[in-house]
Amino acid sequence: MAAQPAVADLARLLDDPSEEIRESALDAIGDLGLPPEQLIPRVSKGLHDQHADVRGRAMRITRQLGPAAIELVPTLISLAAREEDRRSVNRVLERLERYTVPAESVAEIRKLAEHDVSKVQLLAIRFLGLAGPAAAETVPMLRELKKHEDEAVQVEASMAIEKIQASDLEIKGER
Repeated sequence: MAAQPAVADLARLLDDPSEEIRESALDAIGDLGLPPEQLIPRVSKGLHDQHADVRGRAMRITRQLGPAAIELVPTLISLAAREEDRRSVNRVLERLERYTVPAESVAEIRKLAEHDVSKVQLLAIRFLGLAGPAAAETVPMLRELKKHEDEAVQVEASMAIEKIQASDLEIKGER
């Protein structure tokens, strides 16, 4: 139980004006061995930080969360709009591709699929495909993206539609 006051104290440090203190607080929070439901809100705060180094620390912790990190996918995809975060975002998202995106994340990811930064758009489309049947309502939008001027968007949209429909067939037992 001694960890709870420490968590509260460290969480307060995530609002410190010093970038270095926020980084150190994230490191310490990551080292406490907290359950994901306590860790994810703190990591999410770090992912929204204005400084790239703090976001980078938060992404390193995210990589260690395993399947629980899947709920951070919309935030991670949106970070791909920042050139300085793309490499780290890609590393984290590659680890998360094996997990099913929760239905609660689909609406936010759908909005990102229409983002003006192509890297964000491509990642969002990929993760809509990984959401499977939960993303079935996005198929009409994905069909429109198959007409997009960017060939990579067209290909990713086609693959996402196939994954969504294949997953839906598997659930219905038609495969």
